[in-house]
Amino acid sequence: MKRSLVCFDSVVKNFSVFAEASILDNQLMLEYWIDGAVGDILFPQGSKAPSRKDELWQTTCFEAFWAIAGKKAYWELNLSPSLDWNVYSFSGYRADQKPENRIKLEATKLANRFKTSVDLSKLGLKASEEIDLGLSAVIETKTVGNTYWALTHKGLKPDFHLRKSFIC
Repeated sequence: MKRSLVCFDSVVKNFSVFAEASILDNQLMLEYWIDGAVGDILFPQGSKAPSRKDELWQTTCFEAFWAIAGKKAYWELNLSPSLDWNVYSFSGYRADQKPENRIKLEATKLANRFKTSVDLSKLGLKASEEIDLGLSAVIETKTVGNTYWALTHKGLKPDFHLRKSFIC
């Protein structure tokens, strides 16, 4: 499903951010892309050996949040355009954040398109379980600084961790 992400406060009008997600054979497949005037976007430098890194969300970064429907625990994926990444688990809203060591990601980049997949079975999730999913991005620009993009913004400020934002 291709979805357009919405900028919090609608401060950016010269480019658009899109995300697509699907689950096939217990693989959560994610793709993000940016269309439009990308010259204002600050992209992190590419890594020679992409790896797990913390605090990727402080600059341009694509994110996904997912949980088993009806459960408090959830996971967060951060994917940098540098192809560095991280996955965290939470026991509840922003509670007990831990690196999810059962996951190792590989990502690909083609122009302004970024792809990765997560093996949900490594997290103990089964293909038959209903998954709630939120897709989002932090896009840092030269003129505005960090801008916050998501399928929906349910809070008074950007907060991708709000479960009512996991609308897929």
